[in-house]
Amino acid sequence: MKLQIGILLVFVFLSVQPIFSEEVEGLVQEFLEVEDYLSNKKLSAEQRKKNLEKNLLDSVKSTLSRKIPSPAKELKDLKISDINYERPKSTNKFYVKYKSFYIYYSFTVDPEVYLQTAIEEILYVKPPSYDKEGAHKEESASLPDTNKK
Repeated sequence: MKLQIGILLVFVFLSVQPIFSEEVEGLVQEFLEVEDYLSNKKLSAEQRKKNLEKNLLDSVKSTLSRKIPSPAKELKDLKISDINYERPKSTNKFYVKYKSFYIYYSFTVDPEVYLQTAIEEILYVKPPSYDKEGAHKEESASLPDTNKK
């Protein structure tokens, strides 16, 4: 029995060759070709819409979960159909409205093409007493409490 185990161990030891990494020529070119393929991939209109909706939905969830008290209540049943947004032409900037939350997002690259998080965000909460006509009346602004404990 010991002889069989010994022979098996010798066989495994001799058959396993050491694995070493090494510098390889042409890897840079291969990398650039893959990058070019992925960068120039044509996405369907449906896939572009899915990417954008996922980016916006994830961004809203992330922003509100970090910046408002009791986010679970506000985010409980959040769906993309609950979000309104506008994108200024030829930009990666978005103005989003969800309930009384107004959020500005800026993305590094086109959020219809790449899944990503926003690089910049600004959150405003519209107060219940908001009046467009009297927007500049004396009133203290209500900002979300970001000092969670």
